Amino acid sequence: MVNTTGVTGAAPIWSQFMKYAVPYATNGNPSWFTRPAGIVDQIICSQSGTLPSQWCKGGTRTEIFASDQLPLPAGQDLRRSVSLDTWTGLESSPDCNDYTSPSQTVMNVTDPWAQKWFDTKDGKNWLSANDFPIPPVYAPQRECTKNDPRPELNLSVNDGDIISQNILTITGTANATGDFKSWRLDFGLSDNPSNWTTLAQGNQPVNNDLLFNWNISNLSGNTIALRLHIDGTNGSAEKIVHFRVELPLPSRCQYLRLCRRILLFRFFQPILLQLRPSLHSPLIRPRRQIHRSTRQRHERISFPNPEFKMRLEDLNWMDVEKYLQHEDWTSCTNFLPPALKIFYSY
Repeated sequence: MVNTTGVTGAAPIWSQFMKYAVPYATNGNPSWFTRPAGIVDQIICSQSGTLPSQWCKGGTRTEIFASDQLPLPAGQDLRRSVSLDTWTGLESSPDCNDYTSPSQTVMNVTDPWAQKWFDTKDGKNWLSANDFPIPPVYAPQRECTKNDPRPELNLSVNDGDIISQNILTITGTANATGDFKSWRLDFGLSDNPSNWTTLAQGNQPVNNDLLFNWNISNLSGNTIALRLHIDGTNGSAEKIVHFRVELPLPSRCQYLRLCRRILLFRFFQPILLQLRPSLHSPLIRPRRQIHRSTRQRHERISFPNPEFKMRLEDLNWMDVEKYLQHEDWTSCTNFLPPALKIFYSY
């Protein structure tokens, strides 16, 4: 048949044949069709053809099946919600449940030609019309097992630790039983940082060895999130711990000693500003390398004692600036008698 369809070509021929064959085969007494044994009705998801799952969209319908060829279970629906193992990209399982992603909706399509069709314009239109993401995320073909490569992450810092030392030595393990590519150690402020800062990184595995020596003296009072991240051939894995930095406050003796230096610089501020070298780099000068004109001005000024004069010649002028503008100046004056507070209030 040319330029015709089954409806206009084959259907009329089949109709004429049956109208003749049925009366002939039944001697003019046809009976109703009797369903054979082993034929059952099943309600299926109209979109996927599987038993309806909680993610079935597009409604359901009743379909006829042989009892030994029932529809696929609801777990094989076209739309599934699974948790993935982040290192292998396979579906998580009891053997692989230490590094997993939150449950996400995936598309249960394994046919490569169907996957290629979803890259076409018609395929994308179908995905959009049925509320699938573009491009779709396909369900993994199997679950992760104990024989698959596993990441190995360990940190010497534990979750909930309180660190009270200026230098934090971080050791640990950043490795995997297979597919390892690189590692990175990051930190962020707060329990759930939006920004991470890299402390160290490398392309070679680390096994119970030094990762980073970290000076945390300027982080006292903060909650820190420390993240060890490794990348592999098929995915990644990371371990995050939270700790708090609580460095001990200086003792009263140390604090009073610092205040004494600050007060001393404040008392001699006019002299220090007069003696300050006027060279191209006035703040930082090597010790004992005092400009000649400065040394001559020292001789014309009377000092409380020779020891102070010698110390003045050894000053690092950046320290002078720091002490003259020290943020603890106000709290230092609280140790002074009322009369001296007035004197130092200029």
